Amino acid sequence: TANRMIRLPRGKLTGGTSSINGQVFLRGLTHDFQNWSENGLNNWDYQKVLPYFRKLETDLDFDGDFHGNDGPILAKRFPRDQWTAPQEGFYQACIERDFGKATDFNLPDATGVGAFPCNNPNGIRVSTSLGYLTQARHRVNFTLRSNCTVTRLVVEKNKISAVEVESGGDIFRVEAETVILSAGSLANPKILMLSGIGPADNLTSHGIKPLINLEGVGKNLRDHPQNFVLAKVKNIESLDTKSPRLQVGLRYTSQNSAAADDMMMWMGSYAVSGDYR
Repeated sequence: TANRMIRLPRGKLTGGTSSINGQVFLRGLTHDFQNWSENGLNNWDYQKVLPYFRKLETDLDFDGDFHGNDGPILAKRFPRDQWTAPQEGFYQACIERDFGKATDFNLPDATGVGAFPCNNPNGIRVSTSLGYLTQARHRVNFTLRSNCTVTRLVVEKNKISAVEVESGGDIFRVEAETVILSAGSLANPKILMLSGIGPADNLTSHGIKPLINLEGVGKNLRDHPQNFVLAKVKNIESLDTKSPRLQVGLRYTSQNSAAADDMMMWMGSYAVSGDYR
């Protein structure tokens, strides 16, 4: 609607959104990967991405065929005896309404209510910056540049040969045999289109010379909106500001939905003082 702003948090720091997000370590839904594969992304079915899920994590609670134990990102769930009273109340309310129990949300097709896997054991956020870059900073072939904005990819003979970067008012190029574009779901298509890669008609209308006509670039974004309901609880001990906000979640299928497990609900505990609006 006109004059309406929608909040879209962006991870403009080392580690990207893994350095600012809610630290809930959930994988994508199994059937989503299968749908992508059936629609042409043959290397994205669940069986082919599972080894990478295992490779990136060290799950401190579970092992077996679906979990890793020597990856850089640590995952752990709050044990039930550490749940806050509101989290326990949310869990009990879900059970009373006949939702099933989810022991491990990162198993294929896991549904129901249970503890969230979180990448913050002992209260320390294990971002990709902490998990990956700390292992690579000493390498002589690794350079980390801050305060830089990629303006476009340099295309030569249908191949990316360099990246054009702006920093402090200066523009320079970084050449490479391989360029990995990992700027997020919003910035990735923007960079591609500024580079002449995208729908030719759309690029031309903005004065950009089309180099590679790809109709799908900049289209079909599917975000997951959130709705919040505020509730003031009674007969409960006060929480301090160090109390975990997210411990328990519910995954379920909404009424008459064609997509399984399309809903996720959680109870966020907040401790506030004074006038709160």
